[in-house]
Amino acid sequence: MADHEARESRSAEPGSDEPRPEEPRSLEQSDGEQGTGADQCIVSLWASGIPGLGVIAEHNWFVINDCGVQTRWEVWQTANVICNDIGESWDHLHRDLLPPEQGMRDGPAYKLEEWRGETALYLTDRIRSTPEQYPWCSKYRYWPGPNSNTYVQWVLLGKHKLGRKALGKHYCRFERFA
Repeated sequence: MADHEARESRSAEPGSDEPRPEEPRSLEQSDGEQGTGADQCIVSLWASGIPGLGVIAEHNWFVINDCGVQTRWEVWQTANVICNDIGESWDHLHRDLLPPEQGMRDGPAYKLEEWRGETALYLTDRIRSTPEQYPWCSKYRYWPGPNSNTYVQWVLLGKHKLGRKALGKHYCRFERFA
């Protein structure tokens, strides 16, 4: 079956190029339209020095930009905290605990890496599934982990290796939990 025939068979009305609401948009349909296509999803890795320890340690987190809507995902030492009306917590795992680009106390935030396309879609799905999948939501230790850097390295699964200041990144053998 040709691509255009496949699209027609999934559409709301025969001959229509509009997908049914219950079906995800294909990547071809996302160009310039509302939806979550590979070209409209960006995942960024951010870091900030830890207050008092910034010379040797940093806190890492993800920001997902899905069609202009940003969400921040991270593990924090405090469990089940919601700082604004849109955030959500699963023990030590938090979504939107802080604004996407806010650093730690007085330390500025800086972007370490950015992914687009298929890699961004993969990471977005992986990050959004972490409330059910991340094995240490209910556990936090500064050293040796699990901590924010354990979480980030677990999500990345070899797509990026955190730097030397990411204490806790070696807490587990991450491939074991893929």
